[in-house]
Amino acid sequence: MFGGTGVMNGSDVIRDVMQQSQQIILDQLGDLVKKGLLVVHSDGPMLAREIDPSSDSYKFKLVGSVRLELKDQGYIQKLEQENKEMRELLEQMQALVGK
Repeated sequence: MFGGTGVMNGSDVIRDVMQQSQQIILDQLGDLVKKGLLVVHSDGPMLAREIDPSSDSYKFKLVGSVRLELKDQGYIQKLEQENKEMRELLEQMQALVGK
């Protein structure tokens, strides 16, 4: 609940839903990185100067970039399927031997 009143206003609900969605996305990205399906490439940070021609002033800011690259997803799915089939075959063989 927000504000101590026990009632959530519309912006609180939206913020809460957005935070939950963000966490779900981060968790899923983390899982993809752990499985080797996703590689994160990061450049930076670099110091950049931005000039405002109308006021003849400038400001500095840190900039960087992040690029996500999907790796070997089809091959990994194929291996997972082969592993599943192999486990099923082993279970069938164990069942036959155990009888």
